[in-house]
Amino acid sequence: MHFDPKLRDQVVARYQRLNLPAYWAGINADLTAAFGPRGRVTRVTISYPRDYVRQQLAYSRMYP
Repeated sequence: MHFDPKLRDQVVARYQRLNLPAYWAGINADLTAAFGPRGRVTRVTISYPRDYVRQQLAYSRMYP
């Protein structure tokens, strides 16, 4: 991969000014779709699970 080091340095400098962590771990929202009689999505509900470990274990079952 070839890139312009000056451009990379500019991006890194901008990111550092945001004062954000370099990584993030947290709870992701769960989206649940409701389907109408013709199979189309009629509603989506959003929920936030309270158990990080349970969510990660569910991901490990979905993506073995």
